[in-house]
Amino acid sequence: MLRLSDKDEQDVTYFHKLHPHAEAKGFGRLFRSPTLFEDVAKSLLLRFCPWKTSLDLAKALCDVQLKKVRMSKRKRANIGDFPSPRELARFREEELKGKGKFGYRATDLIKLAKQVVDEKIKFDSADEGDYSKLKINGVGPFTTNTIMMCIGHYHNIPIDTEMLRHMKEFHGLNMRKRKKGPISVETKAKIQEFYKIYHPFESLAYWFELANSYEIKLGKTLGELLPSEYHHATGSKKCQDVMCDV
Repeated sequence: MLRLSDKDEQDVTYFHKLHPHAEAKGFGRLFRSPTLFEDVAKSLLLRFCPWKTSLDLAKALCDVQLKKVRMSKRKRANIGDFPSPRELARFREEELKGKGKFGYRATDLIKLAKQVVDEKIKFDSADEGDYSKLKINGVGPFTTNTIMMCIGHYHNIPIDTEMLRHMKEFHGLNMRKRKKGPISVETKAKIQEFYKIYHPFESLAYWFELANSYEIKLGKTLGELLPSEYHHATGSKKCQDVMCDV
C-alpha cells in the first residue's frame, strides 16, 4: 500500500533533488490500494461524479460483498472488504445498480473483473508492465493516467476538473473546460509543460501541491482525517468536485 521497493527509494531521492519543498515536508510517495485490480476498479469509480459519490460507490461494493458472504455458506470473516476479481465477476449488474448510483459503472466493473478472471487482462504483481495500452471498457486518458500514477509512473498527469480548479486557484492560470466536450489537447499540453521541470515526476509534484492545499483548507493533515471526513478532501467550493475522464 506504500511504495517501498529499491526503485521507489531511488525515485524518491531523485524527486527530492528536483523538488526541495517536497523533501523538506517528507513527501515523496503515494498510498495505493492493496492490489492493482482494486486501484483500477476505484479509478473507474472516479469518472464523471463528485468525489463523495466515488467514495460512496467504493463502500457500496464492500457492502454488497459483505451481504454475499453472509448469505453464502463459505467461511470467511465478515469484514466487508473490497471484492476480488473473482468475487466481483459473480455480481449481477442489477445488484450494483440497485445499491447506489453505479449506472453504467456496474457494467464496466463487472466486465473488468471477468476480463481479469479469464486472464484477458493480466496485472503484473511487480507492477512493471505498461498498462497505458490496456483495453478496459470505459477507460479514457484521465483513468489511464490515474492507474499509471498508482503504479509509480508519474510523467503523465491525470487531468480533470479538479486539476483545472487547482491551476486557477493555486497558480492563477485560468484553464476553463469547454461547456461541452472534453478538455482540449492544448490545455492538457499547457499543464504538462507547466510541470515539466519535475519530469518524470509531474503528477507527483501536482499531488504535493494538491495535498498541501487540502490540508490548509481542512486545518489538519490528510492522515488525521476520519473516514467520515474523507469526502471533504476536495478543493471545490461546491463541496465535491466532479471528476471527468477526458
